[in-house]
Amino acid sequence: MTNTASVVAGLLIVGLVFSVGFLAGSHTTKRKFSQEVLSSFRREDSSSQIVYSSIQQHDEEEEEGEKKGALIVDSEFVETVTGNNELKPFSQSNERGEEKHNDEDVSTPVPSSTPKLNENVDNKVVEGLVKQDKADKNKHPLNEMIETRTRKLGSFEEQQTSITVERGPDCGSCCVENSLLVEKELKRALYLSPNKDPLKKEQNIKYIKTHKTGSSTLGSIMYRFGARHDLVMYKSPSHGLKIDAPKNQNTVPSNIVVHHYAGIATNLRSIEQWDRAYEWYNEVVPNGKYITIVRDPISHYLSYFSFYNEPGGRTLDSFVERGNNKDILMRDFGVRTKVEMDKFMELYADKFYMILVANRMSESLVAMAYMLNWSLWDLTYVSLLDSSKDGFKRWDGKPVKKTLKESQLSPDLLQKLESLTKLDKIFYEYADKELDKIIERIGPKFQATVRQFDALNKALNKFCNCKDLGDEESQMCFWYDLPDLKYERSISEIGHARPFSISYFEKLLAK
Repeated sequence: MTNTASVVAGLLIVGLVFSVGFLAGSHTTKRKFSQEVLSSFRREDSSSQIVYSSIQQHDEEEEEGEKKGALIVDSEFVETVTGNNELKPFSQSNERGEEKHNDEDVSTPVPSSTPKLNENVDNKVVEGLVKQDKADKNKHPLNEMIETRTRKLGSFEEQQTSITVERGPDCGSCCVENSLLVEKELKRALYLSPNKDPLKKEQNIKYIKTHKTGSSTLGSIMYRFGARHDLVMYKSPSHGLKIDAPKNQNTVPSNIVVHHYAGIATNLRSIEQWDRAYEWYNEVVPNGKYITIVRDPISHYLSYFSFYNEPGGRTLDSFVERGNNKDILMRDFGVRTKVEMDKFMELYADKFYMILVANRMSESLVAMAYMLNWSLWDLTYVSLLDSSKDGFKRWDGKPVKKTLKESQLSPDLLQKLESLTKLDKIFYEYADKELDKIIERIGPKFQATVRQFDALNKALNKFCNCKDLGDEESQMCFWYDLPDLKYERSISEIGHARPFSISYFEKLLAK
């Protein structure tokens, strides 16, 4: 009996020693991986594939991590991404709270636009906001088909884990596969998002919509944010606001304005028109944040000409030679002279809480997310008004040629364009520097967040490009693809718009 007890005790001791050694080795391996990810995130953007391959090989480690929707590696990785250097609250020195001191086409490259849907889906999206029952009439029940997909999670034990996902019977193989990709990227994006509390999101936006700057894409983001959060959006009877006409009192006060304040920039004759517009926005969106978007002046001039002037038979050389469209970006603010420019920069430049830079779209959007406490999902978009593609037509059906690139211009023509955009360049360079300041304040986690936003947006565009989307999926993707004239029209007379989403995405967003 004594000998038997001794043998059992010996076995227990050997097992305990083996377990301790195994755990220590596992912890060493885990810590080594953590350091690799940590250093990867500190490399330049060119090393981003290293980061994502590491993440893909070592996905959510614990079941608890799955439930929380967190990208778990270990505490050191979490500290790298979320950081202890949170963006501190701004002081009250100016609109952004900072103390005063000494086309290329702008959208991220995405697949071709959403496949054309039938007229029923179109009507449900555009008009369904006030007729919920009509929009739901042709919906398919979501729970008729449950597909189980198994993917290999990169835990250290290389375990196989099954994920049960609910899809409608009309969601085909491309739809299912790419919806899972969106879910994966959305889960990571939500973990990296600046804010997870919808009650803390800034909801009052005085959006100054400029022309040919990516402003319709940004306007669509503002519109969907307003619809998702049941905000009041100003309802204008025209595409361009008529600031001297009586206001639509049904939507005053508003949370957001998504229209151009001027139908076309060349209509504005002096900065006094911007003075009146500034007061109009203050009355319509009290306590709102001024947001706008600008673009590299040469790229902007070329895009503006291609869209508005060339379809009428004009040539770029003759247009430039006559001095047309001089400082066309600042004309959106009524600025035509150096005196007016000086006044604008002195009185209004620092009133803008955020100025996005179209040539740095992803950085600008993520910076805006931090500034407004929005999630990365709030920023997602699909390609809108992509005039870089052959066969593109503008609102009146006239074809639009591909916008020339700066590299395609002769030195003489480029010099003339630079002379025609001197005032534009002043505000553009100001906005570019302000964006750099915001990014610097956010800290090292910023570039990781930008990469994750790009991954999410790319996945969403790939998903919406599937030809076998179900009814629910088609409605959401069509809603995302609405051009400005249609999303403006879908705002009801009392300022609300119906959001379209997908139930399985909403489950993640609700966590």
